[in-house]
Amino acid sequence: MKSNVFILIFILFSIINLSFANEQIKKPQQQQTTSSVNKLEAKLLAPNDAKFSSYRVKLRDINTFNEIVQIPTKDGIFSFVNMSNGLYSLEVESMQYNFPHFKVDVLGKNKIKVRPAENETSILPLPLQIKATHKIPFFQQHVPFSIFSLVQNPMAISVLFTCALIFLLPKMMSFIEQDEETKEALKASTPALVQQLPEWPTITQKQLENKE
Repeated sequence: MKSNVFILIFILFSIINLSFANEQIKKPQQQQTTSSVNKLEAKLLAPNDAKFSSYRVKLRDINTFNEIVQIPTKDGIFSFVNMSNGLYSLEVESMQYNFPHFKVDVLGKNKIKVRPAENETSILPLPLQIKATHKIPFFQQHVPFSIFSLVQNPMAISVLFTCALIFLLPKMMSFIEQDEETKEALKASTPALVQQLPEWPTITQKQLENKE
């Protein structure tokens, strides 16, 4: 009878030890699963024709210039995990749409602050939603011909100026030669030595005939 009692006590004691050991093993596992990790989740917002699989999201460390590249899912969702403390820049590369740039501050476990690159004072809520600003034109629009475009071109201006001089200078010279007042003004403005130069005699057709 005593032997049966000792056996029951031993069995109960062993069961208690096993249950206590299992609880000690489960505690660190729960701590690992519930421990916080630096994770940044975001979603791209664009029209229905957007092909997110061709996009590239770059997270660049501003100090070391190391880059982490992620490809969004079909729904435009992406995430960065196990980010070390520091300052990062977040950019979206796309051939279809233009997206704004952001600055990411990782201050500790689950302490992530995202700010627009243009306005660093405002802090955006998480998970981050990045909306496309405008569509990128693939082909350059043809500019129609206009006279104002010629006026703005320096080469065209120089050509027009030279043509105007060629057309106006002969008329100005003929006007000066016909007007006596302008002739006298030109003589008065010329130096005295030039006025004292003798005039070369001109040989007329009659003098040539007489010599012959």
